[in-house]
Formats: sequence, C-alpha cells, structure tokens
Amino acid sequence: MDPPEWMQSLENDMVVELSKHLSPGLKERWADFDCRLKTYLSPVCRANLTNIHQAFDALKNKEDIRIGDYKVLRDMVNPIHVKMGDIIDDYTARMQAGNGEPDTKDTKVNDMEASEKMKKLENEMAVELNKHLHPRLQSKWADFDNLLSGYLDEACRAGLENIFMVIDELSNMEKISIGNYTVLREMVTPIHVDMRDIIDKYTAKIILQFERERMRDVNQ
Repeated sequence: MDPPEWMQSLENDMVVELSKHLSPGLKERWADFDCRLKTYLSPVCRANLTNIHQAFDALKNKEDIRIGDYKVLRDMVNPIHVKMGDIIDDYTARMQAGNGEPDTKDTKVNDMEASEKMKKLENEMAVELNKHLHPRLQSKWADFDNLLSGYLDEACRAGLENIFMVIDELSNMEKISIGNYTVLREMVTPIHVDMRDIIDKYTAKIILQFERERMRDVNQ
C-alpha cells in the first residue's frame, strides 16, 4: 500500500531542505557524501548522480531507505553537517507523530495561492537570471544543460531557448514552484554565484508578499 499523500509531501519537503546543504556545487561535502555512498551504490550509479534528489531516489529504489525510515541516509549526512541530521530527525518525527493531516503551520506558497504580484516577481527574477544565462553564453549554457539533464530529457532540453522556458518546464514538472526554487538554485550556483543571489533575493520577496497577503486575508 502506498503511504498517505501527506507523508510523501513531508518527504519531498525534507529532500528540498537537505539539498540546501548538500549539492555538487559544495564540492567538499559532495565528495564526502559520494565516498559514503560507495557502501550502497555502484560506481556507475554514483557517477550519474547530479543532486541529492537523485541519490535519495536511488537509495529508496534499493530499499536502503523508505518513507519514515532514513537511518542509512542520516548516518551518511550527519557527519558531513549536523544540520542535515537535524532535518532528517525533524521530518521523521513529524511523520511518526502525524495523524494523516498535513502540517497546518506550513506557509509554503503553492501555485493556486500565487497572486499576480508573486508571479510578476518570479518573472522579474527570470529577467535578471537571463542576463547571466542564455544560449549565446555558450560555455555557461552547456554547463547548465548538463545539470538540467538530471531533470529533463534530451528532446525537451533541445527545445529550450532561454531561462524563461526552463522555468516554465521545471514548474510544469513540479520541480520548482512559486517561492521554491531550490532545484534551480542548486543548478545555477556552480555556474555563477550572482544567479544564486538573484534567486535568494526574489524568493525572499515572494515569501514576504505571500505573508502580507495571508495576513490581509486573516484580518478581513
């Protein structure tokens, strides 16, 4: 029987949180993680991993971890950064204490809640990113395309002409959403740190706008 949807949602959120602390862009941490993965995954499998999401799925497919039981993963990441151990502990506890309902305190923005102002901020973010990343910057775009291969197939990537189209495609696949650009941030940071800062700046603006609108609705 498949686990309830709320548990799957918590698991996805946990992996997103972990990805903020562990990615190929953080070279020393990723090398340490890869070394620890040797016990569980083959060299061929590890060579194809471009992010924590893929490593998580690979461990899950081999049943080294399962929903609500992440001991193998925790034992690997906790020595790299204790914050990651804390993240896993927190989400595991929430799953074990859950009553079948999602966390009512969650303020993550979803597409249904996204206002025109938030969508406008996302578009402004894409405009700024486009200054640093487009096909005419061949080396950067090639690096980006290689990182995108972890999420989009070759046929899909071949039709992408700019960062706007990339954001739309990743949004359609639910890899990113309004106010949650972790996957995109993870890809662009190693290419140019300014793009990471752009994403962080607009994420903060979008979350602030969301909170303003939420408080306005509460007070009405």
